[in-house]
Amino acid sequence: MRPLWVALLLTALLLGGCWQAPAPDVDLRLTPSSLEVQQGGTGTPTLTLTPQNGFTGTVTLSLQGAPSGVTLSPTSVNVTGPGPVTRVLTLNVASSVAPGPYPLTLRATSGSLTKTVNLSLTVTGAPNFTLSLNPTSLSVPQGGSGTPTLTLTPQNGFTGTVTLSLQGAPAGVTLNPTQVAVNGPTTQTLTLNVGTGVNPGTYPLKVRGTAGSLVREADLTLTVQSTPSSDFSMVLESDTLSLAPGGTAYVRLSVTGNGGTLTLQLVDGQGNPFTPVALSPTSTPIPSAPNLELQASPSLAPGTYPLKVHPDQGSGPHPAGQRADGPKPFHRQGGVGPRRLKGTPPPGFGEGSPPPGAPSGKP
Repeated sequence: MRPLWVALLLTALLLGGCWQAPAPDVDLRLTPSSLEVQQGGTGTPTLTLTPQNGFTGTVTLSLQGAPSGVTLSPTSVNVTGPGPVTRVLTLNVASSVAPGPYPLTLRATSGSLTKTVNLSLTVTGAPNFTLSLNPTSLSVPQGGSGTPTLTLTPQNGFTGTVTLSLQGAPAGVTLNPTQVAVNGPTTQTLTLNVGTGVNPGTYPLKVRGTAGSLVREADLTLTVQSTPSSDFSMVLESDTLSLAPGGTAYVRLSVTGNGGTLTLQLVDGQGNPFTPVALSPTSTPIPSAPNLELQASPSLAPGTYPLKVHPDQGSGPHPAGQRADGPKPFHRQGGVGPRRLKGTPPPGFGEGSPPPGAPSGKP
C-alpha cells in the first residue's frame, strides 16, 4: 500500500505545480439595451463594469456600427477596485442623422482584453412643422386688403408658438396676425393690408414661420392694383335674373371711366358679401364690359334677393344695380332655368360674346 500512497502524493504535487489562477476579466452590461432618440437629441444608457479575478485598469469604450453624427461620451472608464463600476453614457445624435433603426455594438477594450455588448438605437424625426397658403396669389387694390388662409401642420409632436413675418414686401404692406399657437393641425386667416402709397405691380413674397431654430416659408404672389378713379360708373345690362337651384346666369356689366382696375363683389342690401351666389370674374379694368357669371348654390332657398355688384373697396359713386330707387331684385325660383330678364342694355352692349354655354342675353 505504501508505494501506491507515494504515487498518489507525487501525482498531486505535479498537478499542483501546473495550476494557474484565472486571468483578470471584466463583465459588461447596458441598461437599457435599446434607445429611441430624436434627431438632434441624446440618449443616456447606464453601463455597469464588473471586474473579475482581480481586474483593474482603464477600459476604453467605442461604438461599432454607428452612422456619422452619432457619438459616445465618455470614451474611457477607470476600474480601481473589486466592486462594480457604473457610468451614465451619453449618445449624441446629430440633426443630420437619418431616422431609422441602427444595431450598434459597445466595445470595451483594456490591453488584450475586449468585451462587447449590443445596443439598439432608433433615431426618430425631430419636432417640425410645415406651412402652406391658400390661395398662393392675391390681387389687392391700393388701400385694400387680402385674406389668404395659412395652414400649419405639426410633425413629430411639434407644439409651440410660430412667429409669422412677410419677406420681400414693399413698404406699406403689412401682415396680421404675427403669431400663431400650434397644438395640432392649425388654420389661420391672415390679413395683408396694402397701403394707398404702395406702387401697383406684382410682388413675389414669402410668409415665413419661425419657432426656435425652425424656419419654414411659403410663397405668396401679391399683385397690387391701382386705385380706380372716382370718375367711373357701372351699369348692368339686366337688373333682374332668375336662377334654378345650382344654376348659372350671365349678365353684361358696363364699366366706364378714366382707367384703373375694379375689384368686384356681390353684396346684399346691407353691403355684406353674398356668398350663396358666386361671382366671376372678380376684377375688371376701367373701362370694360365683362360678361359676369353668377353661380347659385344648390342650397340657396327660393326667394327674392336684392343684390348689388359692388367694387370691393366701395370706391366710386355708382355701384352696379344701385339706382335712385335702391337695389334691384335678384330672383331665384325653383325649376326656372338661368336666363336674363328685363332690363335694357346701355349703348354699346351686345358687341362682345358671352362665354361658351352662356345665354345670349336676349329676354
